[in-house]
Amino acid sequence: MTTPTLSFRGATKIFRHGIVEVPALREVDLDLMAGSITAIMGPSGSGKSTLLHLAAGMVMPTAGQVVVAGSIDVGRCNPAQLARLRRTEVGVVFQQYNLLPTLTALENVTLPLELDGMSLRQARGVAEEALERVGIERPFDRFPDDLSGGQQQRVAIARAVAVPRRLVLADEPTGALDTQTGDRIMDLFTELAEAGAAVLVVTHEPRVAGFADRVVTLRDGRVVSDTANRPSRPPAATDPRDTWTPPARPADAVRPADTASLDEAWARPATPDADSDPTVAPRPATEGSNPSDPSDPTAVIR
Repeated sequence: MTTPTLSFRGATKIFRHGIVEVPALREVDLDLMAGSITAIMGPSGSGKSTLLHLAAGMVMPTAGQVVVAGSIDVGRCNPAQLARLRRTEVGVVFQQYNLLPTLTALENVTLPLELDGMSLRQARGVAEEALERVGIERPFDRFPDDLSGGQQQRVAIARAVAVPRRLVLADEPTGALDTQTGDRIMDLFTELAEAGAAVLVVTHEPRVAGFADRVVTLRDGRVVSDTANRPSRPPAATDPRDTWTPPARPADAVRPADTASLDEAWARPATPDADSDPTVAPRPATEGSNPSDPSDPTAVIR
């Protein structure tokens, strides 16, 4: 039996305001397989972005389990492991882009590659190719404030997919794009799925959902429908990263925090519930909020 790339088992998330509890997700069971695109739809406040944030490890489940790549229990990962997860396994496209304003478009894409040990020269080549794939034209040395909302969104997408990932999470990735450009981005996600990635897209747009193999609808934090959209692609036989050779990491580029194996997360005690963390945005109705810890610089570059 094929192992899911992303699995939710009884995933529940409750945000707390003092004594007031606001349930965002309620006992969600969902599997995403390699080589597929899953669209998550539903009204504002239904839990779509919360589901994506759980998958990315930006908030922890109150109950239940979220597992990536068959063995990585997100709820048992420490902050260093979660940062590594988002650099190596999971590409995240944020609804609010989360570009670093003091870096150019090119530097926003190269920075996470360099943090993962890639040389500057190779990182620039990979980043330039990624920017071209999403339709960003040269010069690439413009700052986010000099770009339109649609251009910023495409830079954020390029950052997330510059190198192959097992899992791609995209929160309203076409929201600021015209129809033609949006279709181009969805064609890119289709290519990623055909290469073996599992792609999860949060969207309000039926046109975008039309690119998906499967459409899951949430309402009030629960899955109310799960529909096959068209015949699924054949299951991916290989990891999508097998077609890309990563650069050798210099020995001095490995920080102590990076040496912790993600598999060790199984043996670690569960991390404290994120509801007690004041940096976590408490309102599930705020679709696209970024509840990641601002003290972790790598948490906002994926």
